[in-house]
Formats: sequence, C-alpha cells, structure tokens
Amino acid sequence: MILSYYFIRKRVQELLRNPIARRRRFFAWGDVKRIWVVYLQEDNAEAEACVARLKAMGKEVRCLVFAREASSLPPKAEARLVCTKADLNLWAFPSEAIEKGFCAEACDVLLDLVPDENLPLQYLEGKHPAPFKLGVKKASGGLYDFALEVSKRDIGYIFEQMLFYLQTFRSE
Repeated sequence: MILSYYFIRKRVQELLRNPIARRRRFFAWGDVKRIWVVYLQEDNAEAEACVARLKAMGKEVRCLVFAREASSLPPKAEARLVCTKADLNLWAFPSEAIEKGFCAEACDVLLDLVPDENLPLQYLEGKHPAPFKLGVKKASGGLYDFALEVSKRDIGYIFEQMLFYLQTFRSE
C-alpha cells in the first residue's frame, strides 16, 4: 500500500531542478544503436509492435514495463525489465534492484511511450544517464530533452511522431 505520492513527487521535482550529471547529446538516427523504451503493461500490444519495428531497423532495444499486477504480465523477455506495484515501497519509490537494473544499462536514446503521469517511472527516467531522452510532455515538464505534446492517448501515433523526429534530427 502506497501512503502518499508526496515524497516521490518531491524527489522528481528535485531531479528536475538538479538533474543527474550526464552528457546530453542529440543523435542522428543512423548513429543510434541502443534504445530504452518505457511503457505501461496496458499498452503492451501496441508497444511491442513499436519495439519490433525498432528491432527491424537494426536497433538494440531494452524495455522497461510498468505493470499494476505481476499476474497480468506475459512471459518475461530477456530484454525486458518489469516494475510492478509490488516493486514500489511505501512511498512509491521503485526497489533498488529495479533502479540499478535500469540505470546500469547504457543507451543512446530513452524513449518514453507513457502518455500519462507516472511518478515511479519519471523518477527512474530522471535517474537514468541517457544522453538523449524523448517523451510525451507531462505536467511536471523538463524531464526530456525533447517532449511531444499530443492530444490523444494512442501509443502507435505517439511512436510514429517520435520516430519521425528522431529520423529528422541531424548531429553536427
């Protein structure tokens, strides 16, 4: 049982004011090798289609999935890290094992497909040293290097928009 999101909200705001040390960098799409994709279990079918498309493009993809219950999960894939409500402590912080497993895996791009506020995921994303973070604009703001403002909760649409911009970026 989570008592309050007060402490994690405060920590996310602190991470936004004082982000972790990381080397920010825009990547040309051809230079992107490894991608972390973050999504909710309820969007699994759509997100897995997006992941398959990235893999078909030759990208190495790791996934962080947030699930309300462990029983609703499909069999665990090798490149998938799952965070359930059971992995959150009393103040909604993810377990140390989840945090270390997520932050230890380097990537070129962190791609967040979660259209809604999710403080435990925002906390993890704020702690990750990815050089380029891309996601849907949240009320807290400032978490991503590039944030999309979308009017509909359609993971396929969000992914297409993100992919369009990733392919459009050029590095100098």
